[in-house]
Amino acid sequence: MPTIEDTDSSLRTARSLNVYESNIAICLKAFASKCESLTVEMLRKQFYSLPQPNPKEYVVFGDPSNACKNRYSNIPCLDSSRILLEFLLFESGGGYIHANRVTYPLLRNEFIITQSRIQEGDVFVSSIELRYLANRRTVIHYHWTGWPDCTDRERSDDVFHAETSTRKQNTFVHCSAGVGRSGTIVALEMCLMTIANTLPIDIHAIVCSLRQFRAMAVQTFEQYISLYKLVLLFGQQNGCINSEDVESFYRVLQVARL
Repeated sequence: MPTIEDTDSSLRTARSLNVYESNIAICLKAFASKCESLTVEMLRKQFYSLPQPNPKEYVVFGDPSNACKNRYSNIPCLDSSRILLEFLLFESGGGYIHANRVTYPLLRNEFIITQSRIQEGDVFVSSIELRYLANRRTVIHYHWTGWPDCTDRERSDDVFHAETSTRKQNTFVHCSAGVGRSGTIVALEMCLMTIANTLPIDIHAIVCSLRQFRAMAVQTFEQYISLYKLVLLFGQQNGCINSEDVESFYRVLQVARL
């Protein structure tokens, strides 16, 4: 039978939950209000002010011995956050792979963003099973076939489902170049964790933070806009934002065909 202390604790928990949900709603409503004041020109200015990589930041990427390991010559891999393959450390290229580790204080899991495999890659894993005594590790692979390169994501249900499903374990994300669609997925998770911590949502600052680890992440303006739309949709689906709260913002995007 629950004691008075147990009941009081349960009540405090319920009250805390109500306050927490209220704070999330406040954050999302504030974000919606900010969106209502934005124009396409302001959004473009945000996007084109995102940090661009400096050649001094991707020296290993530019090493001639690693050229064959890069899917695209114009998508650099930053030295400071690149994944080092220790078992290839003494081979040509020094254990290089076009992949970066993303760290962000609010993320619950670690992300590694990488390019898709190249035709003749020196490292290619088609399937893997890890066992240690009676322990096993399971790899779950989400494969989206309906998300064309350099575009945004029109459907949200599968995106939100994938974000939730991968939150309890470290996650590799890749597309073709590993910056556009992959960057959008990780940036969205950074946005959702910002909401979960009831902090102000600043998409420009979030993408800037992401680009410190993965150069050119969220590659196109359309993908950048999709982050705004997905966060607003998340708020609407959870009853924190009404359609009339963002009517002007969507009208602006519609006129610009975004």
